[in-house]
Amino acid sequence: MSGKPRKSPREKDITSRYTSGHYDEDRAVKKHRFTQRSADAEQNKIERTAQMRAANETLSTDIDALPLGHVIQVFSLFAEIINPADQTTYLATTRKTLSKLSDTAIVVGDRVRFRPTGRTHEGGKPEASIEQTFPRDTILTRADSFKGQTSHPIVANAQQMLLVASVAHPYVKWGLIDRMLIAAQSGGLTPILCLNKIDLVDADPPDPQAQREIAFANEALAHYASLGIQILRASIIAHRGVDDLKAILKDHITVLAGHSGVG
Repeated sequence: MSGKPRKSPREKDITSRYTSGHYDEDRAVKKHRFTQRSADAEQNKIERTAQMRAANETLSTDIDALPLGHVIQVFSLFAEIINPADQTTYLATTRKTLSKLSDTAIVVGDRVRFRPTGRTHEGGKPEASIEQTFPRDTILTRADSFKGQTSHPIVANAQQMLLVASVAHPYVKWGLIDRMLIAAQSGGLTPILCLNKIDLVDADPPDPQAQREIAFANEALAHYASLGIQILRASIIAHRGVDDLKAILKDHITVLAGHSGVG
């Protein structure tokens, strides 16, 4: 009957033969634990580890000489970094080992050291690799959209947050104002609250919505001011509060926040 050759029967009691002295240890077939594929994978792993260690040693010796940059935009796997020394903007990726060691991803405002690669992206920007991140002075976080149990950093190292609301069109969302003020203060940012479109209160003909809202808004702003929060009332149309706003923003890194339509 044709087919696969039959295997020789497997010996069941090697131990007794060994103890009786009939087991020839020199003629025993030595079987390797690993296949060739496993051996190759292990060797590749050893080589990668050696290369990583060599790269880390090189990195530790020259990292202080790398240029400094500020992250100005983050999207997908890339970040845009501006070099303050020459105002050049780079398109950068984060070194893999740095990504694995970091608690959070790179965010706008992070201060980093980067290594230019010498390549140019198809969009025209020079490419670079982020090699080091610095501790953050401040951090603005946002809770996840559903359960709100975890927070995600969205902006780092800003000095203040300008929160804009409008007296009408749309209504002030005071609950949102409270949440944003708490987020700013908990992250170390100085909050500033600006009530915009105040020209609607004195409009001719009068704006009914603005008239209804202004009394409560004034009480709320007085309460926030009593907590040490800087308050502004502004109108581009009437050119009110604009100069004060420019003075507050000058020479400061500011996060702008507010719901849609506030101006």
